[in-house]
Formats: sequence, structure tokens, C-alpha cells
Amino acid sequence: MKRWIPVLAVLLLLVRPVWAARVLVLPADLEAGPTGAEWIGTGLAFALDEAMARAGVPHVPLEHVRSLYEQEGLVASPRFSTPSRVALARQFGADVLVTGSFHVEGERLTVRMEALEVQGDLRRLGRWEVLKPLHELLGLTETLGRGLFDVLGREWPALPDVGPQAFESYVRGRIAEDLTLQEVYLRKALELAPGYLEAQCYLAIVLKETGRISEASQSLERLSHASFSRSYLALASLAEIRLEEGRLKEAWSLFMRSLKAGESPEAHLGLARLYLRQKKNAEALRELKVAESFGTHQEEIESLRNRTQAAPAVREPPPPSP
Repeated sequence: MKRWIPVLAVLLLLVRPVWAARVLVLPADLEAGPTGAEWIGTGLAFALDEAMARAGVPHVPLEHVRSLYEQEGLVASPRFSTPSRVALARQFGADVLVTGSFHVEGERLTVRMEALEVQGDLRRLGRWEVLKPLHELLGLTETLGRGLFDVLGREWPALPDVGPQAFESYVRGRIAEDLTLQEVYLRKALELAPGYLEAQCYLAIVLKETGRISEASQSLERLSHASFSRSYLALASLAEIRLEEGRLKEAWSLFMRSLKAGESPEAHLGLARLYLRQKKNAEALRELKVAESFGTHQEEIESLRNRTQAAPAVREPPPPSP
């Protein structure tokens, strides 16, 4: 396995109160039940991730974890020992690790999860066991989420008022690896809840990734004027489209708005590509350094860094003669 890149190492030197903690939620492991139920563990992690995004809780997006797994050649949801999970959390600069397991028996689902403080001496902050009907992901998320938010000293946010089926379809669209399946689930969520902005955002990203740029651009343009938990991602995705169209000034403005809405490696990578086009090599390298601190997208970062270092820079005009 490749050596992991240190992530936000300076955070390891700081002691923060729990309410300010950066949280990593890992997918729960299926301990017993049909293999077709494995998605629930990942789906629950994404659902709690969604709640933290809505509440403004500092956290490690699960997309970044999955990107690291792909970067390291791992399966989408590898099983780790507790020490390995703790090491992964520390690698991402997280203060709190949420991990657990679940089992399915008939139409009943039992989930056991715990929150661990991982900086310094390992300490358990809370442990929960919840029994729910199998198809109640929304209710399960709220029950476990309230327990987690209590130990974090945070107020539980209102989840999207979209109904359990739309919520489950959205989450399944988020965790599916196949783009066609992502689109099917996200369109189902929007069929049930047309105003579901997060589902609109991720569907637009699927459209962009499958080459339907005009449709994606129209959707992202509408979302760029909305305030919601994933607005930073909608803005960064629209900025990438504008960058490809050569509309650099507009792309730069959108990337900056994205970073104001929420830090992400995607926005910093986009700015690096923009600065490289403008032959502003020092600025491009600066953005790549920031993007690298997230611990993901390493191959793309290295490729862009090599191109930047090999590219001619804009020459500053000499100062006027006295």
C-alpha cells in the first residue's frame, strides 16, 4: 500500500473542545444478514455526513475517504481493525471517529455505533444501540445523529423534509459506484421530492460526468443562487464547466464563491488548473499545496504539479529605468 500523505498535520498539535471537533464517520460493518444489505452501513455514514454538513459541523466528507480508498487501490468499503480505523481518522486530522456495525434479521435492523476521541489518549465519548424496521434510514439517522450531536455539544439540524423514500433514494444515489445507478436513484428521489436541492446537485454532477454539459450547466446555474448544504460543490462544478468553456473570469469567481461556502479540494484543484492556463505558476503551486492537505486526489495533484513545474511562467516586465 502506498504511504498515506499527512493531512492537516498541524491539527494534531492542537487540543480542541469536543464541540469544535472534526468528525470522521466510517461505514458500519455488516455483521449478520444478507449481502444485499451492505449498502446500509455506507448509507448511514453518508446520511450522518449529510446531517453534519447541514449543521456546519467540521467533518471529513465520506467522498474524500472513498477517494483515498481508490487512490490506495482498496475496495469501496474495506474492513479495518479498530487501531487501523483510529490511524485513518488521525491521518485525516479528525478529532472524533464514529464507527460501528449492524445486523439484519428479517425486517429488523440493529445498529451499534460508538464515538471515540482519537487525538491523544483514546477515549469513548458515547455508544449507541438502535433497533429499527429495515427501511427506516431517515428515522435511524435521526436517532443515532441526535446521540452523536449530544456528545459533540451540537444542536441537531432539521433533515430534509422529503419523506423516507426520497431520502433513501438520495442516499443510495450517493453511494452507488455506477453512474447509471446514481442517476436512477437520484431521479427517483427528485420524482418523490422535486425541490430536493442536494439531489438536484448530485444529479447535475452525474450529468456533467456523463457528457451532458448543457443540461448540467443549466441545473448548476439555478443551484448557484440557492443556499443549501452542498452549495460549495454546485459552485465548484459550475466553475469547472466555465473553465472548460474558457470563461476564466467567471470560473475564478465561482471557485472563490465555492471556497467561501465551504473548503474543498475540488475548488483548490480547479483554481490550480485555472492559474496554470494563465501561466501563473506560483499561484497554481500554492493551490495544489492546499489541495494536497486534504489527502485525496493525489494522482491528479502530482500530474498538475509536474505540468506546472514544466510550464513557462508569465515573465514580469522589468522595472522602468531611473
